[in-house]
Amino acid sequence: MLNYKVINNFLPKKIHKKILQTMTAGNFQWYYCDSGGNQKDKERYYFVHIFKSDKVNSDFWNPVIVPVLEKFKPKEIFRVRGNLTPRENKNYQTANHRMRTLNIWWLSTM
Repeated sequence: MLNYKVINNFLPKKIHKKILQTMTAGNFQWYYCDSGGNQKDKERYYFVHIFKSDKVNSDFWNPVIVPVLEKFKPKEIFRVRGNLTPRENKNYQTANHRMRTLNIWWLSTM
């Protein structure tokens, strides 16, 4: 069983607002991905922004990710990405991920 901890209001409101404004601005690039993380599910889709990987370094690293990393204080970073999912009328489970350690920071627009 997966152990996790939910921390509400993880970031100060001022930083949260700045990150939200950055990620919802017209010049923030989101890239379409079909199947919603599940190859069998062709009805769902999402958008992704890669902040860091072995091939990508995003221009939005400093205004978005640095304030979050200052709170998490990770020892290593392999990949950082943002997922944007459209609203759904019901909840659904996405594909399972195999990772040693995973930090998820959920930015809500509501």
